[in-house]
Amino acid sequence: MDDEYLSFDIKVDQDKLIDYFHSLVKTDINDTVVSHKEEFEEIYNYKIKGTTVKEFKKELPFSTHVRRDLISKCNENDPDISDICKFVREKIPGAEFGLIAFFFQRKGEDVELHQDFPYRKNSLLMIPLFGERKYALPKSNAVTYYKDGGEYQVLSPAIVNVMKSHGVRNVDQDRLMLHLEIPNLTIEQIKRRIL
Repeated sequence: MDDEYLSFDIKVDQDKLIDYFHSLVKTDINDTVVSHKEEFEEIYNYKIKGTTVKEFKKELPFSTHVRRDLISKCNENDPDISDICKFVREKIPGAEFGLIAFFFQRKGEDVELHQDFPYRKNSLLMIPLFGERKYALPKSNAVTYYKDGGEYQVLSPAIVNVMKSHGVRNVDQDRLMLHLEIPNLTIEQIKRRIL
């Protein structure tokens, strides 16, 4: 279970990030481009014609859970996002970023066991957002769990392994998180590099 979850100490301005989230376009997670398609095809020797999560899932030889999350892609050059990226790079030398986006999950939208690859790869920094002065979003009792592994309540920033089969249950409140994909490092590599 050492390769599933790692608490990560980072301070962010929650209200500014929530303001930024509200300024962005929200899109259905299923319309997002699959970032690591070619690598998936090479590893599994399985060609996929589509490029979005929705198209990709239609072509898989097994059925998958339909996610209903809304995402808002971030600009890495936005001052609040660039400060976070700079801090992460200082704490984790060599860290590179893939998809950086806000994820909004509605109350009751539990997520069945799944792997993020090829949509995302290796590691994901999750920063839950509740607000500070301007916003007061309720905390969910949601649990991120791994198949044959641990269970974690993500109420503070953490890095999670998106390659292992995991799900989310007990989503009893709407949840808003900032996700920063770190595709070039596994969670084990991050643990060895973290300063």
